[in-house]
Amino acid sequence: MGEITWQAGSRVYLDTNLFIYVVEDILPYAEQVRPLLQAADQGEIRLVTSLLALAEALVMPCRKRDADLIATYWELFTRPPPGLFVAQLGAAVLERAARLRATLDSLRLPDAIHLATAESEQYDLFLTNDKRLKAVTVLSVVILETS
Repeated sequence: MGEITWQAGSRVYLDTNLFIYVVEDILPYAEQVRPLLQAADQGEIRLVTSLLALAEALVMPCRKRDADLIATYWELFTRPPPGLFVAQLGAAVLERAARLRATLDSLRLPDAIHLATAESEQYDLFLTNDKRLKAVTVLSVVILETS
């Protein structure tokens, strides 16, 4: 299984799918992400995400009408633990997202918003498991590995 590496003091942007893996204990990915959360808890790194992650993470729990999981995600993103910063969506981020989409035809708007947010928060590492983001070359994106 691939191991995620980072440097002390790094700002690591987490895409929505990584939160879903940990909260819902989806293996083997949850095992790869947990050390990042521990490092953030210990102040070694700073995790960053967008409030958009809340909306994305809530889709399946809302479909399933899983009130407990909805509450868990709501708590995580509206009262984040130390070491996790949840960036609000602002006009500048949305404009940058539009510019990214205009440049990269295959980029979906939610992905462009995440990338623009990461850029605005001066991230060091953008971590996702969305294979479609391999095509992004204007920003540094790392895809989880399972081998």
